[in-house]
Amino acid sequence: MFRPLLLLLLLLAAAVLPARGEDRLWSAVLIANNAASPKDPPSELKPVVGRLKRLFGYNQFEVLGNETKSLGDGAEQEFRPGKQFWLKIKARRASAKEARGGYLLNLELYQDKRALVDTVAMIAPESPLFFRGPLHARGQIIIVLQVLPSAPVPGGAVPGRAVHVSGGAQ
Repeated sequence: MFRPLLLLLLLLAAAVLPARGEDRLWSAVLIANNAASPKDPPSELKPVVGRLKRLFGYNQFEVLGNETKSLGDGAEQEFRPGKQFWLKIKARRASAKEARGGYLLNLELYQDKRALVDTVAMIAPESPLFFRGPLHARGQIIIVLQVLPSAPVPGGAVPGRAVHVSGGAQ
């Protein structure tokens, strides 16, 4: 009696609660400088341009390149947001309450074949990660990483994830 009731409750919860698809990670290479007449920031930077100005002290930002990929738990991926800069990232879902649905990243930043950064960082939606890169002839290179949360998947199913309910005792 207890097992069928438990199975029914699990199935109802899966149907009612919105499941999330995979989050995505947006990576970008920017060039920043102080211009006499700064251009408006690109649309993809508008949510973070205020933070960029406060942190780095520049008034103009241009996207040199960007790439967005799914952020799988435990998967190692390479991101190539620009011609010269690329990242090797291994992401794990953070379990800390302060992470707000974020990830713990093992992160390596390269310029061509030269390693620039090898670190561990926590990143969450609405909390982008910025790296100051090398100086460039046109200004300062800045690397941006931003978690783009997925929307709930209609019907409660999560692509690539199956629910298994065991009827046997553990």
